Amino acid sequence: MSPATSLLSIAVIGLMTPISRADDAGLDSRMYHDPELPIPKIVRVYPENLLPLWLVALSRPEADYQCRAALSVVLAHREGIKGLEAAVDPLLEALARIDSPADENDSASSVQGGTGSSTKFLVRLAIAHALIELDARQAAPQLFQLTQEGDRRLRDFIEQALARWAFRPAVPVWLERLRRRDANAADLLLSVRGLAAVRETQAVSPLEELLYSEQTSWPMRLEAARALGEIQTSGLESDAGKLLRDTRFASPRLAAAWLLRHHQGDEAVRLLQTLGRDAEPAVVFVALERLLELDAKLVLPVMELALASSDAKVRLLGIETAFHEATIERLSLLADKMNDEHPSVRLKARQSLHQLAGQSKFREAVIQQGMRILAGGSWRGLEQAVILLTYLDHKPAAQRLVTLLEFERPEVLIAAAWGLRRLDTPETLPAALGHIQGIRKKAEDVNSLPIGIKDAWDQQLSHLAQFIGQRRYQPAESALRSFVPRSPQGEILGDKETRAASIWALGLILEGKPEKGLVQQLEQRLNDIPRMMDPGEDPRVRRMSAITLGRMKSKESLKSLRRYFFPSRPTLDPVSPACGWAILQNTGEPLPHPGSMEFPGGIFKNWLRALPEPKSVISHQ
Repeated sequence: MSPATSLLSIAVIGLMTPISRADDAGLDSRMYHDPELPIPKIVRVYPENLLPLWLVALSRPEADYQCRAALSVVLAHREGIKGLEAAVDPLLEALARIDSPADENDSASSVQGGTGSSTKFLVRLAIAHALIELDARQAAPQLFQLTQEGDRRLRDFIEQALARWAFRPAVPVWLERLRRRDANAADLLLSVRGLAAVRETQAVSPLEELLYSEQTSWPMRLEAARALGEIQTSGLESDAGKLLRDTRFASPRLAAAWLLRHHQGDEAVRLLQTLGRDAEPAVVFVALERLLELDAKLVLPVMELALASSDAKVRLLGIETAFHEATIERLSLLADKMNDEHPSVRLKARQSLHQLAGQSKFREAVIQQGMRILAGGSWRGLEQAVILLTYLDHKPAAQRLVTLLEFERPEVLIAAAWGLRRLDTPETLPAALGHIQGIRKKAEDVNSLPIGIKDAWDQQLSHLAQFIGQRRYQPAESALRSFVPRSPQGEILGDKETRAASIWALGLILEGKPEKGLVQQLEQRLNDIPRMMDPGEDPRVRRMSAITLGRMKSKESLKSLRRYFFPSRPTLDPVSPACGWAILQNTGEPLPHPGSMEFPGGIFKNWLRALPEPKSVISHQ
């Protein structure tokens, strides 16, 4: 196998790895939305005739080209490129050619590379991956044939798709494996899961034998229980009860929970509630998930146990129960979970309380619970309580937020400043200004700064400066001006956000008043572009300098503003639209439509431009 083919084998398998993302909104900054600047639309552009080129490569005899073509189809589909259904028939044709006598891959099919995989296997796997990615159910018969004669890794990949597609011709094979005593464990697992997916009733008896077989490992017996619970949705209460009597290990109780996963009725509920009190979190999770599906009231007898579970997923089910069956008394349980050690749990608790506060009967009680947590000392609960009470616009919380500006955890001190800005209570302005001045003084002694605090202070002071600006708090003008120049010693505070916010705030305080000294400073910031050995001013500072020049109506700055405004072409440079907005404030010249910007889409390399001549004459006409 060539080095290129070895790399392709890694790519084929690597593409099967799912990508997950976290989901929670950050604390917003008003200065990036006031004013709301136009931005160009991003358009993904792909080379023309991609699919025809890939199909040409697919029809060639070289394994590398066939693999690359198939994997390109996978990537293109994930990027949302349309019209790829046209590749299904050519992919099936390429799959059929692999075993044809004329196929030149035969000569290399037994060659093993660093991955231990033949070229023939890699081509099959890549093509199968493309067909499955395209959800080409019409390819199921050919893919099924591969599972009968190919590599076990092909079976592992393909049979999962056949199960999703409910491909009935695979059922006899899965049943035959299930009944065999000597079946390979991996193949047996595929069969159990496939039969569960199609809910094949003929599998009930052999699955029961597998479940109660003392010679079978518990992981496989649990799979059998899960499959039985999918296929048979009633009548398994006695089996579950029998398993519950085996108290030696947790596995029998987990099997009982899986058996009842789709059951309902009084006896099933009673057993599930018993399982909901189990010491093993995996057992509790399966049981409570089913009870919640039936009716959240059924979880109430074990809700507090769930909330106290060592497992975050179980605690989430407890929160969901408390939310669906909310009472004034149960709000305290949700509030306590805002202090949970797991981020997803405390986030869910806070979001649940926020949603409940939308009902008039709960609003005051939610606020009381939020204030209770806010009076505590745990950073996790404090952070969530600040966010909750701020979203509820509970202004009496502002005084407590002032004291939290000095909290030792970045999460709390940043949230407190954000909360003060959002609550917008004028009584806290002197404290906000005093805090800015105090931190500025502390920052002068670089050696005394706690590790990692500079960026947290930068974000915190940014929110406070924005608060001062939106309130047009005149006494803060001098303090804000101190952040305008670049420090000759370099950044001592990590204060790029703070400087940008201070300049933005000055624009509101001095709106319509082009103070000459400040105008000169801001033009210097705007004109401070990168030069040799000097990175120049931070783009955030330059953007806010332009906006403030516009708010101050500084007509003498028009030359500088026009220098960095590019109305004839779309740009992602945030300084350009800020300059355009400032010109609009001074002259009334409207901002042009932001237009759109084209960016190359995908990671498709131009590897088909120099195709080598095939060893045999092949017509692609």
